[in-house]
Parts: sequence; C-alpha cells; structure tokens
Amino acid sequence: MGLDGSDDAENFLAGFGDGLTFGLTRWIRGKLGIDGVNTGSGVYSAGGGAGKVVLVLATLGAGGEAEAAELFENQFPEMLADELDAAEAAGATVVRAGGAGFDAAVNEGTIKFVVTESGDLMAVGHTVNGVEISHAVISGGDAVLTAGEADVAGSAGNYVGLRIANWSGHFTPSEASLSIARELFARIGITFP
Repeated sequence: MGLDGSDDAENFLAGFGDGLTFGLTRWIRGKLGIDGVNTGSGVYSAGGGAGKVVLVLATLGAGGEAEAAELFENQFPEMLADELDAAEAAGATVVRAGGAGFDAAVNEGTIKFVVTESGDLMAVGHTVNGVEISHAVISGGDAVLTAGEADVAGSAGNYVGLRIANWSGHFTPSEASLSIARELFARIGITFP
C-alpha cells in the first residue's frame, strides 16, 4: 500500500502538497506508511517549488498578512560579486534549514538566514573562516521575504531556538516579516522564545 515513487504525476503532486504545507503532508504519509514518493526526483522538486509559489502568492493576497509578504531588495547590489567571491574563498556553503549541512552551520555559532521569494528557508554560518557572510550571498542577490540571524542549539532534528532577529543591513526586513521565518523554523522543529 502506498504511493508509487516511479509515477511522475504522484511525485509532482506529493511535492506540491509538501511545498504548500512545509512538509506536513510528507510527515502524514510517513505516519500512515504510504510514503513511496521519490523525494529525490526532479519532478518532486518541481512540484515542491510550485507549492511554495502558490503559498507565497496566497499569502500576498491575504489582507492581514500583506506587510509580512513584502519583498525586501538587496540595498547593496554593487557589492554582490565581491561578497560571493569572499564567501567562496572562505568555503561558505549555503544550506536549506534542516537539510544536509544545517547541523554543521548551527554548531559553528550564529547563522544568517533568508526566506527566498519562493518560500525556501536558507542559511549559512554568520562568519566562516573569519569572513562575515552577507545575507545577499544566501539569496544570490535576489529579493527576500525576510532575513535575519539566529542562534540554534542541537543536531539531527533535535533543535532548540535560542535567539532570532531580523538583523540584515542588506535587506532591512520589517519586524513583521520575521513571522515568516519563525513559521518555517517551527516546521522543522525549531521554536524561539
């Protein structure tokens, strides 16, 4: 019993649902023992991206949440090429929050994060090999829904949020926009005081 992971339509739709619900539907499939979805397929990834886009567009249309869905532009685009070069030279790696490499980033100290326009929560160590990494490096210079810094303790899915703030000179996000990051962190089990 379960979904056939070789079926492109099922993989796309599962990805769409997982993107729209920040992984809740994946968790439910796992609990029900019907998770035969190929989450490594390109079709699943495309569905996940589409689900996140729908979520962002729906949020933009919600009157009470319009401020939280504002896009924040990079205030220093002329610095991006040098910042990308410096991050690469330092060995900085941008990771999906909760994904591969996330434990290493949080256990090095403060992380910087952004929520991309498509709803992805991405992070990098605040400082890597003595080089402070800019928020613009995380997004590749693209506009974001929010950005900031966080201190997180733990590993392997057992995390405790210690501190979160909307500190980013490159994007200057609003305090209200931080609710987007809080929600995405909570979806991977990280809540902040």
